[in-house]
Amino acid sequence: MAMDKKLFAVALGMVAEHPETEQLGPVHRVTTIRTFKNLHTLCEAPDEVIDGMGRAATAGRFARATLQKVGVEVFEAAAARLIETHLEAGISIAAIDDGEYPDVLALAPDAPPVIYWRGNLEPISIASAAVVGTREPTEIGRSIAERLSVHLASNGVAVISGLALGIDTVAHEAALRLGGYTAAVMAQPLDQVYPSSNRQLSFDIVESGGALIAEHPIGKVTDRYEFARRDRIQSGLSRIVIPIQTGEEGGTQNTIEAAKKQQRQIWAPRTDNEGGHEKWKGIEALLSAGTARGFTSADYEEMVTAAKAQFSLWQS
Repeated sequence: MAMDKKLFAVALGMVAEHPETEQLGPVHRVTTIRTFKNLHTLCEAPDEVIDGMGRAATAGRFARATLQKVGVEVFEAAAARLIETHLEAGISIAAIDDGEYPDVLALAPDAPPVIYWRGNLEPISIASAAVVGTREPTEIGRSIAERLSVHLASNGVAVISGLALGIDTVAHEAALRLGGYTAAVMAQPLDQVYPSSNRQLSFDIVESGGALIAEHPIGKVTDRYEFARRDRIQSGLSRIVIPIQTGEEGGTQNTIEAAKKQQRQIWAPRTDNEGGHEKWKGIEALLSAGTARGFTSADYEEMVTAAKAQFSLWQS
């Protein structure tokens, strides 16, 4: 059954990329996967079933028309080849709700239909926190990211970040030094590590028992907008989201917005040492608006508890 769902989800992604299929983005693909058993049932679905897809109904009609024109077998055969290519490369695949897909991510309203990964995802099911921030941190920002990541990792919390330079790299490396678990969510497919200077870090993450995670299959050509889209997965994999340092604009703000949409707790450091600094303005705004819970080292234990909580216990 799990393989059937993988085949369906991967093939549906190919249907979405067909030039005659419109509006079948990730959210609508998740609705489709949760509505139908496979491409055949979608292809043969009557109008009233398609209409029952709500906001995804129009996209469902486009997908059905593409399947009826091109043929279900064409897409399933291509999906089977793609799945085999990944398995041969040591890359695992999970479709939403198939049992291997992380439960906490599946609860996000904008969860990706399929994820690809190298390594081990199991620790994420126990406890997880996203540690993210600017690519150009100050020394104080780096210090906070390192101390907090060490504490989280040493207390069994999966440290989730994005393999970017700056705070992301500090968080991953700090978790690794403690022998803890860390997972990197990549904007590109797993065969395209970016930045290239973190290629060794990506190897170290997998070798240590961590994971590299992407929503795109190997070989896919992506654009710069995938960095912003990736951020929702970092947040979605985490019970709590911790922006360490950020200006009022920048990639970290994408993760913050995703956390709010996904109803994740947001924690941000309280520090008066660099008040007014450009790279702290985003944090100051979060705290002054009450969007984030402020923390110091005295709050680390409470943060660990929050990172280990079942999402449903505090989801509003």
